[in-house]
Amino acid sequence: RSHFQWFRVGIDLSVNGLERANNYMARQTTPHSSNFSFPVTLEPLTVEGHDSGFYGTVRRDEGFPRVLGVAGERYALLQNGDFINQIEEGFKKADLSGFEREVSVMDHGARCQAQWTFKNRTIKVRKVGDEMAFRVTARNSYDGSWKVSLVDTIERLACLNGAVRSEKGIMLQGK
Repeated sequence: RSHFQWFRVGIDLSVNGLERANNYMARQTTPHSSNFSFPVTLEPLTVEGHDSGFYGTVRRDEGFPRVLGVAGERYALLQNGDFINQIEEGFKKADLSGFEREVSVMDHGARCQAQWTFKNRTIKVRKVGDEMAFRVTARNSYDGSWKVSLVDTIERLACLNGAVRSEKGIMLQGK
C-alpha cells in the first residue's frame, strides 16, 4: 500500500485516506465568504519522510490545517490582504475615492476576487444614454487556478431593473 503524508499537515493520501483528505482540501466552488484577510503559509511537503520538492499553501486559522493547493519552489505567495491593501493604496494615491468594494472568497479560501465599482466616476453613452461606471477587478488564488490579475472594466446599466453588463478594458496579470 502506498502511503503519503503531507509535512506538518499529516493528511493521509493513501487510497483509503483520500476520502478523509477531501474534508481538508479546497472543493467548494461557489463564493461562500467575504473574509479575505486570513494568513496562508507555504510549507514543504514530504513523501515517506523525503523532501518532495513541492510546497503546500496551508490555511490554519479555522482550528485545523487546510491545504489549499500545491506549488513548486518558484511559487511566490501573495497574501490576499496585502494585495487588496496595495490596490486601495494605489487608488488613494491616484485620488480615486467613493468606490464600493465587493469581495468573494471561494473554495474555502483558495480563490479570491475583489471588485471596486466607482459609481462616482461615470460616463454617458452618446446615442443610447446609458450611464457607465468604472470598475476594477482583482483575482488571486492559492491553488494555482488563477494567476494574480487586475482588470479594469466599465459597468453599464442595461435596463431599469438593475441588470448590468461589463466591458473589459486593460488586464494586468502575473504568475
